[in-house]
Amino acid sequence: MASQAHRLALRISLSYGVLASAWILFSDRIVAALVPDAEALTHLQTYKGWAFVGTTAVLLYLALKGALRRWEREAAERSQIEQELRKLSRAVEQSPVSVVITDLQGTIEYVNPKFTEVTGYRFDEAVGQNPRLLKSGRQSAEIYRQLWSCIASGGTWTGEFHNRRKNGELYW
Repeated sequence: MASQAHRLALRISLSYGVLASAWILFSDRIVAALVPDAEALTHLQTYKGWAFVGTTAVLLYLALKGALRRWEREAAERSQIEQELRKLSRAVEQSPVSVVITDLQGTIEYVNPKFTEVTGYRFDEAVGQNPRLLKSGRQSAEIYRQLWSCIASGGTWTGEFHNRRKNGELYW
């Protein structure tokens, strides 16, 4: 968005510079040729200057009005997305089941409070580890292959494991 704002500001500034330069150059020559009286020329040039300022102010307002509406709409959309993410985050944090999020290589990126309660591993002990730290040795290798195959292909795996807590106790 900052890059869009920068490009818009640059376009408006360049357009204004070209328009202002052309107006000053050509209007002064035309007015001087049409009005031979020096006093009338001075008054006309003053009015011409005020007309230019007023016109460019209106054009600038119109150019910025659309951009500001677009930025406000994008900000409102971002705010709505952030609210939805906060709701989702609270739901995961308060979930009655353990939630473990890993990357595609199996490195734990997040665990919820229920995970720490059930396993005995603190958040900072679990993050960066592989879920195999919970392996009890009672599940077949095939179940783990199916799990990771499903996750690696973008699927959702649901099931139960016989796992080992930090203190060595087994649990489902």
